[in-house]
Formats: sequence, C-alpha cells, structure tokens
Amino acid sequence: MYLAAQTLECTLKAYLTKLGMPAPVRRKGHDLINLWRSAAEASATAPNKLSISVRPPEWCVMLNVFHDYPFLDRYPGVYGLSVKTKRTQLAKILGRILTQVDASFQ
Repeated sequence: MYLAAQTLECTLKAYLTKLGMPAPVRRKGHDLINLWRSAAEASATAPNKLSISVRPPEWCVMLNVFHDYPFLDRYPGVYGLSVKTKRTQLAKILGRILTQVDASFQ
C-alpha cells in the first residue's frame, strides 16, 4: 500500500508540475485527496487530460488515511492496512493514470 500511495503522490505531482502548477509541499504534498482534486481540476483545461473525476475514488481516500500524517502506512504491522480494491485492479488503475501523465510529457 505504501508503494501504491507513493506512486500516486509522485504521479499526480508530476502532472501538476508539467502543467506549470507548483506541487504542494509539506503536509499538503502528501495529501492524496488534495493532489487528486487538484490534478482533476487542472486537467479540465489541460491539453492532455486525465480520465479521472474530481471526486477521489474510495481506494484513494483509504490510501490517504494511511499515507497522510501520522503516516500509518510506514508501520503496517502495528496499524494494518485495509483497501477494498483488489491489488491487481489498483495496479491497473495506477498504471492507467501513470500512462496518461507520461503521455503529457511526450
């Protein structure tokens, strides 16, 4: 889950910076919900649009719970992680978003 959250965070930050927007820093920089909404809103007027809605999906919200302060995803044995989306489905979704962001750099 940690790597999924990191992948999403870095991918959305790359997309925002590619559009000329500053990437959020400090706590807002780890807030996956804020990053998701910012990327979706920026995508509305971008030449290379992301196929994501402004409302983050449930799996993004759950990843954010563990990824944001106090960073529960770093200690999974203590807190445990629970995301209803299957790992293979989550990997496909993240792969699609990453492909779309990568296309904006071409």
